[in-house]
Amino acid sequence: MASPSRTQMPKPPAVRIPIVVEQLSEFIREYVYLENPDLYLLIALWVLGTHLHMDFDYMGYLYAYSPEKQSGKSTLLKVLKPLVFNPSGPQVSPSPAVLFRLAKGYTQLLDEADSWTNMEELRNILNAGFEKGGVVQRCGGQRTNFKVETFEVYGPRALAGIGLNKLPETTQDRTFAISMVRQKRGEARRRYRPISAQVQIAALRKEIDGFVESRREWIERAYREANFPYLATFSDRTKDISEPLAAILEVAFNDHGPQPAREVLVRAIQATRSEQQKPNEDHKILLRLLEVSEQEDPIIGTAAELAPYFGNWEGDPVGAHQVTQTLRKFGMRAKSQRKAGEEGPRYRYVIRKSQLQDLVDRWVPKSTATRDSEFPSNGELEKLVVDVVGEPEAQAVTASQAVSSSSLLSTTTTTTEDHARELAVALQLAKDPLWMEET
Repeated sequence: MASPSRTQMPKPPAVRIPIVVEQLSEFIREYVYLENPDLYLLIALWVLGTHLHMDFDYMGYLYAYSPEKQSGKSTLLKVLKPLVFNPSGPQVSPSPAVLFRLAKGYTQLLDEADSWTNMEELRNILNAGFEKGGVVQRCGGQRTNFKVETFEVYGPRALAGIGLNKLPETTQDRTFAISMVRQKRGEARRRYRPISAQVQIAALRKEIDGFVESRREWIERAYREANFPYLATFSDRTKDISEPLAAILEVAFNDHGPQPAREVLVRAIQATRSEQQKPNEDHKILLRLLEVSEQEDPIIGTAAELAPYFGNWEGDPVGAHQVTQTLRKFGMRAKSQRKAGEEGPRYRYVIRKSQLQDLVDRWVPKSTATRDSEFPSNGELEKLVVDVVGEPEAQAVTASQAVSSSSLLSTTTTTTEDHARELAVALQLAKDPLWMEET
């Protein structure tokens, strides 16, 4: 059988409407309230992905988080348990040994991440475990007869906890962060009781097993041989963990109009990954120094002499120590410099605008580097979408739809025109993956 081109999805034999994805979404929706309805599709695709994870190079984690307790996080893990591949848990306070010994061949469900006191020990295992081939090594054996054992740690994981930042930033970068809220009276879901749902679960597992068995080869081909243009505006890490979900979506919806599902998935990915793009203090320092370099190039000064540039800083004041840490982190070193009128030289930083611009381009999320005043109003954005994509395409991807779907914005936008363009392009590619090549 001829292999499909890189821009075409493998086309499996026609099947009925992708009932397994719909049923999974509806089953989760029946027991778990999510303020963003797009997330039900993402979670349903992730559940199917747990059964296929050995066919992928990466398997992103789910992390259900909320500001406070009683928001349905533990319920979500319980609902996922009978649906995912070979579940382990839900576990609370896992030890490193549990995490790496029960990784291969399991889907780990891990609760109460906010209370883990050994997060530093677990972090490296979690960070290695989202990628196929990730391993940890430990010494085993008795007394003096020790030997080094290697444990594979790759596998699907769903976590839950209070607060997004309870997970290390490097672990957050491997997750889809599912924001959860306490439901109001009108949003109440059925109480989940596994015994009462046994018949429903058995029927759903039969659908899952049938889908995986009949579509595994096609999903693997879609993952290996096709590309996903509607993921083009995302970062490489986001693409790594999103492409398995996109491959499942393309095969499941192949003959039943995948465009609406693509749009939902794109919005869901943006919603669950946007928290990973927040700037840190180092980025803000670089941006402020870049502003200063517009008038003073090069900037010359000790850390103490540079600190006053951050006098109007939001939050805690920036001191010389923090300035030093940031500059050294990005490879800058002080040199012996004498200013006019001084008796002797002092160690000062010499920071050129070109150097700062390069650092900002490489490390600072572009949405951070864009001033609020540069973003257009809704009316201006609608006009820009029309101007960027042209009137015929703007009718297919309406300006009002682009404005209402602002969650599709990539973090790579730097100008107003880029802002409008990426909205339009992301929406158009979600509707038609070949649109970019055709135009």
